[in-house]
Amino acid sequence: MSAQDEYRNCVAIFCETAREALERAVEGDSFFLTGIAGSGKSVVLRQVAHAIHLRGKKVAITSTTGLSAQNIGGATIHSWCGMYKNNCDDKRRHFPTDVVKRIGKTDCLIIDEISMASKQLLERVNAIAQRLRKNDRPFGGMQVIFCGDFHQLPPVSAKDPSFRHPAFPSKMFYLRKSQRQEDPAFVAFLNDVRNYDTVKVGAYINENLRRDLVDDADATHLMFTRAKVSEKNIECLQSIEGDEYVFVAKDKVGDSEEDKEEFTKEADRTIEKRLVLKVGAKVIFLINKSGLVNGSTGRILGFMSNWEAIALQKHDSFHSETFAEIVRGVDLSEVTTGEIELNRQRQAYTVPIIRVGRKNHIVFPEKFDCNYGERLQLPLALAYAITIHKSQGLSLDRAIVNLAGCYQHGLVYVALSRVRTRQGLCVRSFSPIMFEETSKSVEAQTVSRKFS
Repeated sequence: MSAQDEYRNCVAIFCETAREALERAVEGDSFFLTGIAGSGKSVVLRQVAHAIHLRGKKVAITSTTGLSAQNIGGATIHSWCGMYKNNCDDKRRHFPTDVVKRIGKTDCLIIDEISMASKQLLERVNAIAQRLRKNDRPFGGMQVIFCGDFHQLPPVSAKDPSFRHPAFPSKMFYLRKSQRQEDPAFVAFLNDVRNYDTVKVGAYINENLRRDLVDDADATHLMFTRAKVSEKNIECLQSIEGDEYVFVAKDKVGDSEEDKEEFTKEADRTIEKRLVLKVGAKVIFLINKSGLVNGSTGRILGFMSNWEAIALQKHDSFHSETFAEIVRGVDLSEVTTGEIELNRQRQAYTVPIIRVGRKNHIVFPEKFDCNYGERLQLPLALAYAITIHKSQGLSLDRAIVNLAGCYQHGLVYVALSRVRTRQGLCVRSFSPIMFEETSKSVEAQTVSRKFS
């Protein structure tokens, strides 16, 4: 399907609010696109960008996180703006020529996952745009479209949220219909979670979600800490016999220690530095590409060199179940086990073949744009467990959500809203305190009034 056909099809089924946002976007209005979890914000955002592009305007698509940037086909706002370390004086320093040109030529700046941007970050973007465009209007006169949900993940550091910036758009479009969940009772429960209704949420969880899933081996565990996630994934991977294949990411980052520190924090939240896989391991796809969407889960069918994989992709039986026999018949003597350093040069390296549903897919490394640098890695993670942070934007069929250690309402809301049905969700370690303390804060009350 061409981008034009996708655009027409999407617009045809858009709700009135989404169509109005599209109309205002092509007219050059700045606004904030928000909505409940699973309401299709990213889909609308992609079509908004496409519509503006069709008008002959230059659109910059960015996000506050590397994973989100990858999924919307853009860059992180840090790299797009040419930002260096946080204490750098943007008003004095020299900017690279390519940064000056792209900011100067941009008509519309889109920033996704705006809830994870602080007021201070937005001011840096504003100041850089004003300086490089030689224009004192907000964001140097660019049209700006922000997208996100302030009921979900806040800025990583405890700073003022971006909506407190004076140049934050006053016009808002709110998507209220869930595209991920269909059961009205389940949608109502998630809205209660969103709106801090502790009594209703606790009652629903106790009645419907405090039980084991039938055949929970296929469920993904969502956990708060990376340590717990790593522990679960290692335990499950070690139960599988066979060789380990360790895919080591290739990083590109500045020389300063501060840049390296900031890059590592963001990159490790986005994608693993060392990804350990085995034949039969359960994996989750983290981006939208090649017929797969972020959140698709499958099993490792086998490994082969990148050149063999490309040749075999043209095989008549590539998507058949019998292709597994072909993979097993490949001579693996030249395929590296142990640590595999990924590259995009014309060199041989090992790639995994995964089976998702009824199709097989070769997974090649992708470039993830992170704060102050980039990381080349397979767009996969072991799917036995993932962090709640990494689950944002995913749609899952089955999940066991362990809320132990969660201290923010937004984390709870993100975790519970990933799953498509009540039948596919199990909740452990929920405590009303997770909501009560947050809902008392001035910030929470402001968010509820402004974005509900």
